[in-house]
Amino acid sequence: MRLILFIVRIAKEASKDDLFAMAGQLTYKMLVAFFPFLIFLISLLGFANLDARYWMQTLSDAMPAEAGRLLEVFFDEIINTPSVGVLSTSLLVSLYNASSGFFVVIRCVNQTYGYKNCRNFFLNQLISIALVIMFAMSLTSMLLLLIFNDRIFAFAESLMPTAPYVGPMFELIGFLICAGVLLFTTMMIYKLSNCRNPRLLSVMPGAIVTVLLWVVSSELFNIYINNFARYSKVYGSIAGVFILIMWLNIISTSLLLGSEINSMLDKNAESQ
Repeated sequence: MRLILFIVRIAKEASKDDLFAMAGQLTYKMLVAFFPFLIFLISLLGFANLDARYWMQTLSDAMPAEAGRLLEVFFDEIINTPSVGVLSTSLLVSLYNASSGFFVVIRCVNQTYGYKNCRNFFLNQLISIALVIMFAMSLTSMLLLLIFNDRIFAFAESLMPTAPYVGPMFELIGFLICAGVLLFTTMMIYKLSNCRNPRLLSVMPGAIVTVLLWVVSSELFNIYINNFARYSKVYGSIAGVFILIMWLNIISTSLLLGSEINSMLDKNAESQ
């Protein structure tokens, strides 16, 4: 009963804060920042001597098929361009452009708490750049975890080739570690975005809900797009862009809903 009442209050607060309108605005900014962020990430992976193509394939596998193909086309154009060396020299420019998405995240997160203009523009810009770097490092670390998990699995399989539980066990361990990295990154986004600088544990409930929504809703959306929807027949060559926008909107809504939950829990704690 309490859970139902809490969900109703969250729905009312989300409607009061116009959460879906904020998510739409955040989706637009994320779309604008998405490809500069990929350029920054590709350059970062190049500096770390990691296989950017493997990472892009891993990322595209986690996306709806049409959006994943759009990502692969973009990656091929970037890698095959004759001015690929410019990517490294324009790293700061890509970083700044990618920060525009997180700049809106900061404003929207504070709006769910009822805070407005509590930081100056330059401080918010620095924090958004820091969030881009942190998010890129988190994705890179998840790639490394996947690589090492595969190598450990191959070694264990050579020792125990007949053990049927080895494969599922290592897949579960890899998934849990990556989910843990994503959870911690989301918690840091909430903490650094909030101008009141809350404790890290206080933003964990919303972060858990956000990560669960990301995983479940993205998987369901992926199943729907790949098996039932036929956007390629309606939108033709731009179907990948349309699906990418919808996917980013799911991510934006989940992120702001998690912040709304944290805000509600904080208000409940203060009233007691």
